[in-house]
Amino acid sequence: MKKTQVALAALAMLASSAVLADVAVKGCVDAAIVSTDAGTVLGGAGDGCASQMGFYASEEIGDMKASINLETGFSTNNGAIGNGGNTSSTGVFNRLANVGLGTKAATVTLGMAKSAWIEAAGGGLTAYGMNGIGVPALAVLNPNLSGTSQAGGFFVGNIVGLSGDLGTFSYNIQSTVNDAASTTTYTPSAANANTVAVTGTSDSFTALRLSAPAGAATLNFGYESRKNAPATALTAGNIDYTNWVASASLPLDGGFSVNAAYAKQSVGTGQTYTTNYVGRNVAAEQTGYILGASYKMSDAVGFGVTYAKNNNQTDMFGASAQYNFSATTVGYANYADFSNAFALNNGGTAQSFAVGTTTGYTGKVMSIGIHHAF
Repeated sequence: MKKTQVALAALAMLASSAVLADVAVKGCVDAAIVSTDAGTVLGGAGDGCASQMGFYASEEIGDMKASINLETGFSTNNGAIGNGGNTSSTGVFNRLANVGLGTKAATVTLGMAKSAWIEAAGGGLTAYGMNGIGVPALAVLNPNLSGTSQAGGFFVGNIVGLSGDLGTFSYNIQSTVNDAASTTTYTPSAANANTVAVTGTSDSFTALRLSAPAGAATLNFGYESRKNAPATALTAGNIDYTNWVASASLPLDGGFSVNAAYAKQSVGTGQTYTTNYVGRNVAAEQTGYILGASYKMSDAVGFGVTYAKNNNQTDMFGASAQYNFSATTVGYANYADFSNAFALNNGGTAQSFAVGTTTGYTGKVMSIGIHHAF
């Protein structure tokens, strides 16, 4: 509670000093009625946009620019902090918390940031809907997105990053900085009552994104490597994996666009996908792809479809429609149909693939909601 109060006080100080820098307060508030085979709930993390708000400040210093990014996610169904990389009760800025300094060609960023791999993979998404369609589609490509461990997922802490634009080419390179040793005790399940103690260096993460135009299309290439993640221990050691992804987006005439992504994940030396216990997040040797298309009928009406599949026989079809009441207020409807979603759960780990649920499921998900950006 004390940490939360300190963080809120810092927010107040930032707001009061807004006249000293170029500070923007932005975000999106989303709520939806979500129906799954687990029941019907009010989803507040954002089936249309991610429910979040942030403070973004910058200052020109000669040819350089200094910047800060502070962003927190929340759920509108109960007001709780969530929908981010760090969902602990004291994690106020659970999505972004970083400071940067540099030029357009090269900027150094320190702190919690969005994964460069996610930036690259996101180029394959088309259907409208953040958590309703986008998150589970990306989870088909990479089943290790879930969790609140030090590295991995959408937002990564302890990051040193270098990013910039070189003409039409852009890049983002990231690596964690944390060499402290750690030990984790993990009990797999009743099916295997042996307690596993894992000792090693702390969770490490390296990622990059490269983006460039190819005619009218935008091409993205991404890579990530994760090692020694004790929070998701295997029987013989910690989780290690590497992930490659290539994505492309292509706008077409008449309001149409098409998107695609392909990813390959490899397990670290000596680690396999042969033993799955309830509660264990196991890295998988797999490939996967996303295909999508969208149609903007007018400035007010748009439609999108997304199909994702991996070689572990998990697939997802998603469709969405949205109506823009204004430039900032949007109504939407999402539909997703899953097959063999158990594989997404990595052996049974409870994981949310629709906002408002905490249970893995293999059926249909429908949501109707509204969001407002500010």
